Amino acid sequence: MSYAFNSNVWEDDAFNLAAEKTAELRDIRSGLYILKEAGLAAEERASRTINSAHVRLAISKLEDFSIKKSTDLEEEQRKILGLVKENNNIKIGDLYKIYQTQGGVVSYKTFQRKIKKLEDGKFITVTRTEGGDEGNTSIIRFAGVKKLTDF
Repeated sequence: MSYAFNSNVWEDDAFNLAAEKTAELRDIRSGLYILKEAGLAAEERASRTINSAHVRLAISKLEDFSIKKSTDLEEEQRKILGLVKENNNIKIGDLYKIYQTQGGVVSYKTFQRKIKKLEDGKFITVTRTEGGDEGNTSIIRFAGVKKLTDF
């Protein structure tokens, strides 16, 4: 699905609201997120136009989107992220074993929750596999910086 600016779809005040918030944040990625979410909100309501209420809803979701720095993570999460960088494309169980050998102190369940938070923060990607010779597992990959050619 492609999105294109169409003046018949956007109400002037809605587009201006999105543009102002983007300028305030000084982050074009957030602006693109606002445009996409506003369009989805309008679509969910079967609206033919995107209005300021749709944009405000999209802005309220920005907290979920926020792009964070690894320095914002707690110490244990930074440690786990470092292990993922060093051992990219690894099964979660194997990563936990490495974590333990390097002095990790949290339980496996807590480790899984920390992995989930890293995934939610877009620091890593987790691919869940089912079945196979070894049963269900998750493959952990460092997200890194994506290039335009990666999309």
